[in-house]
Amino acid sequence: MDSNLPALSSFSHQKKPSLPERLRETKPMVIAFTAFFLLGFTFPIFSLFLPHWLFMPSPFFPLQILMLFSVGLIFGLGVVLIVRQISRGVWGGDKRKLETLEKRLMSHTDPHEVLIDLDALISENLRLKRPQVAEFYSKQLLLISEKLDSHETPKIELMLSEAAWVSTPAYHKRVNYWLVWLFESRGTLSLTSEHLEYESPRISFKIALADIVDVGLQNHPWWLKPIPMHYIRVTYSDQGLTESFYITPCRMQTDTVFDVNNQVKEWYGYLTKALQKVA
Repeated sequence: MDSNLPALSSFSHQKKPSLPERLRETKPMVIAFTAFFLLGFTFPIFSLFLPHWLFMPSPFFPLQILMLFSVGLIFGLGVVLIVRQISRGVWGGDKRKLETLEKRLMSHTDPHEVLIDLDALISENLRLKRPQVAEFYSKQLLLISEKLDSHETPKIELMLSEAAWVSTPAYHKRVNYWLVWLFESRGTLSLTSEHLEYESPRISFKIALADIVDVGLQNHPWWLKPIPMHYIRVTYSDQGLTESFYITPCRMQTDTVFDVNNQVKEWYGYLTKALQKVA
């Protein structure tokens, strides 16, 4: 990319998504309700196999209630952890494949091998419907192809990318945020040495790092998330005005709050390090 060209910022917001887009973005909520009703159906059946004395009135009735609650809690947590592990094993393979391709790409110095790996990386990102990442590597592939006869060691820049939730301050003031779902859109977040990008059916942006004036970590209100759940607040300058949006990197939709917080802190580190290089 030519460093002499100005880095431009853009932010687009589709306020009225289509019904399929709404259903796709609220899929986690549907899954959560389905899991809730399945647990409600499964636990009574599971309770048939518990000792009958647990359900009989006795002087130790409070202890019986506590034991039943404990069994239900352990059963529910077990289901959550099993679903998390299954989803990471089944759908997490795509992310691991991308990471393997990126490591292999950075280990090569021969231009021909680099071109092969770049082509594989582009194809994989296109298959996963990540067009902005594929376009980024396509530009590098074109530049290296043009200099193939010079036998120079190709300079490769990786684009950090991850699935993420993005919301706006306006959404955090709506009933949907308080009663329905914490997030406004889900898409692919990516970071280069010059831009922070995000692509989704509802919200898309490409913000020049030079235009970002502040980043910070915040939590959702405790009554919405009793276990603190972090997100990244990004404030940028747009023609003299400052605007903000909120980012929550989240690899899998079945990740726990602790998984999400680790990914948020990791991306906060990536972003602050990139901003230090721009300053």
